[in-house]
Amino acid sequence: MQLGVRALDLLHVAAAITIRATRFLTCDGRQLALAKAAGLRAEKI
Repeated sequence: MQLGVRALDLLHVAAAITIRATRFLTCDGRQLALAKAAGLRAEKI
């Protein structure tokens, strides 16, 4: 799937997965889509 995310979006989502975050909050729509695609419980704030 093509999401059009940036390198820092990938880094933030990968960090959340690595620490087994239970929730992912973001103001960025692309980051939100990536987090949801990665299986995180994500919310836009």
